[in-house]
Amino acid sequence: MTRPREFDRSALLDSATDLFWARGFEGTSISDLAAVSGVGNGSLYAAFGSKLGLFMEVFERYCAGRVDVVRGVMTAPTGNARSTVERFFEVIMDDCASHTPSWGCLMLNSVAELGKSHPEVLAISGRAVAEMEALVENRLLEAQKIERWTSDDLDVHALSAQVVLVSQGLLNLSLLDDSRQRLEDIARASSRMLPFAA
Repeated sequence: MTRPREFDRSALLDSATDLFWARGFEGTSISDLAAVSGVGNGSLYAAFGSKLGLFMEVFERYCAGRVDVVRGVMTAPTGNARSTVERFFEVIMDDCASHTPSWGCLMLNSVAELGKSHPEVLAISGRAVAEMEALVENRLLEAQKIERWTSDDLDVHALSAQVVLVSQGLLNLSLLDDSRQRLEDIARASSRMLPFAA
């Protein structure tokens, strides 16, 4: 029996991520994945079992990467809380602009496409969002100790969820209108409404 040839798994996952992100799960075939990666159908089935198996590995990897993006911004020395949130929104808008027209967010796209039929997609997404919110919350709690905010009864947990929600809204809106100015206007208005010291 012929053994499936070895391949660069990371490079294949990169190629598969782009394809699933651009076309969606249903719009992507194993033959499409083989064509863009240069890895044969048989090798793909041998390594991942099915298109869904490959997608789930891609999806988990993508979601972990999104958490890393949030971690990178929230742990960077970017100044006060407001400037950190503004930097976060800027990174998100840069991501929207990385594909023209915008591809949105693979995590959010996949929740819309597969969430009802594949609960594991919801579970992975839910964990990723919870991690993002926790990273934002940790940063805001640190800031709260040294900054004067406008409200003494501020719910930092809910505020952290709001920051993440705005970032996801920017990604989703970019599918309809990827005008940088439009996204910047919304990001600026959102950050100005937050009860942080200037």
